[in-house]
Amino acid sequence: MNRMRSFGYDRQPVPEIGMGCYRITADMGVDRPTALATLERAYERGVRLFDTAPLYGHGEADALLGEAFAHVPDDEIIIGAKLSGPTDNLWDYTYDNCMRGFEQTLRNLRRDSVQVLQIHGNPGWRDLAADHRREWHDVFGKGMAYEALLRIREQGGCKYIGVTSHWSPHLQRCLEHAEFDSVEIASHYNLLMNAARRTVLPVAERTNTAVVVATPLFAGRLVSLAALAAQGVRRSGDSAPAAAVLREVLAETGYTLPQLATLYLLDDPRVTCVIPGSANVAELEDNLAVAALPRLSADIIERLRTVGLPYPYLKDEAMTLVPV
Repeated sequence: MNRMRSFGYDRQPVPEIGMGCYRITADMGVDRPTALATLERAYERGVRLFDTAPLYGHGEADALLGEAFAHVPDDEIIIGAKLSGPTDNLWDYTYDNCMRGFEQTLRNLRRDSVQVLQIHGNPGWRDLAADHRREWHDVFGKGMAYEALLRIREQGGCKYIGVTSHWSPHLQRCLEHAEFDSVEIASHYNLLMNAARRTVLPVAERTNTAVVVATPLFAGRLVSLAALAAQGVRRSGDSAPAAAVLREVLAETGYTLPQLATLYLLDDPRVTCVIPGSANVAELEDNLAVAALPRLSADIIERLRTVGLPYPYLKDEAMTLVPV
């Protein structure tokens, strides 16, 4: 049972667990028949939000989605496509390059439009210092990505516009600076990292912006306690205190660590959809099985919130936008 939540200004129903599509590409060691079988099974099981980008397999994820779902009408599937230029010139955010990239994306997807189009991988807030103004300008400056995004929506190429980043203070400032329908948070909201709770989520709630959470397993750290011990928590030093709390909760609930990680995110009503990656049907079934599990108690959620770091270098003082 994949529960429904609301996406966008018109509150379109969307299942709370979607699918990130990078893991079905050859870059991740997955062959085409396995990838297509995984996508088709996801749709059969009720997944309706699929996250993709030109970066994923150098256009392969887009093409696989096109092969699997070209026959599915736009109002029956939400494809979260990304704007970052064509595969032969990624990360050039000029208007013309973004428009060329979107044309390539539509060809690969075999569609005339997408539901969601997001500026991919915006520079982080740390890149907005005086000596890094070019990066902010690349997105919000005159003749750059945001203008392309607005033009594509005006032409009917997408319904919702969004922005993605691994750096939640940047997403916060994006929502305060410009109009977006959705944000995608990667790495800053999971069992080990609570930065998004202090930054982008309060603004998203105030502006009624859909929130998609990617990488719920934090780049593999939350696959198991052994993986956490091996990789640690970046820039945080010792991971043993977090592991101790997680070990206690795992013993009490009987859940696996990946299940716990997804249930923790789904407890937050501000989260619209969590998009774990699935490299095959077995991983997909494991990811979707979480939706049928009993939700975590308020006591356990509060204990788990003590695990997540706000990022030790995230400052509390007010930040000022760099002019463009």
